[in-house]
Amino acid sequence: MYPWVTRKLLDSFDELLRRIPLFGAIYSPVRDLMDVLDGEVERKLDQVVLIKIPNTDVETLGFITRDDLSDLPDGFSKEGHVVVYVQWSYQIGGYCFVVPRESAQPVNMTIQQGMRWALTAGISAPKNAGPLTETSNK
Repeated sequence: MYPWVTRKLLDSFDELLRRIPLFGAIYSPVRDLMDVLDGEVERKLDQVVLIKIPNTDVETLGFITRDDLSDLPDGFSKEGHVVVYVQWSYQIGGYCFVVPRESAQPVNMTIQQGMRWALTAGISAPKNAGPLTETSNK
């Protein structure tokens, strides 16, 4: 089959999935995010973590996106910090926080599980989620 025909069929199928009630409301933002990240989510989002919002009792799920900040301009961050991306629910967007590494508590979720949890406002939580222990893996 010609590549343009295959692309047209896939685009039509994608549009059909976006129109399905309820499913489309979750599928669309997840698909859009995957497109934004060039399909390389595992490489760009390193680990699911829980961070505490300073001066509050609020914690939120996030994703470490940068472990090494040495290539950033002087004064941007202190040694031992990481960048954590916090996804807004049901939207394509979010916040990037620069936090001390010890403030980012690893969580026992895959990147896909964490993204699903964030995009559905916590409705879709995996059964095995929780803080990582010494015996847990990424």
